[in-house]
Amino acid sequence: MQPSFRLPPLEALVVFEAASRLGSFSRAGNELGLTQSAVSRQIGKLEAFIGSKLFERVPTGVRLTTIGENYSIDISRLILDIASVRTESARGPAPARSPLPAPAGLRINGSCLACRN
Repeated sequence: MQPSFRLPPLEALVVFEAASRLGSFSRAGNELGLTQSAVSRQIGKLEAFIGSKLFERVPTGVRLTTIGENYSIDISRLILDIASVRTESARGPAPARSPLPAPAGLRINGSCLACRN
């Protein structure tokens, strides 16, 4: 079954996060092992997906648009969340949780699952 939503290009999100944090396509490329041109293409893909410009090209490099600033806050937070999941998962499985007790008198289709007589 296909999800009812489309994900943005995930590699472009990582590239966008680096470019927005570093304020430069060239520096983002250096950090990620990409060329400036590859960074620019990834940003273009993301802008096409969103339907709005995320960066303004200025003589000294790039600057986030208002939409880009807002998007950057959300994407940076999400990437940190993903990184923390990876870190927590590397520590090993979470301790087993005990099941929640069923409320007294819980009935499903007329059958008592947790009746106290």
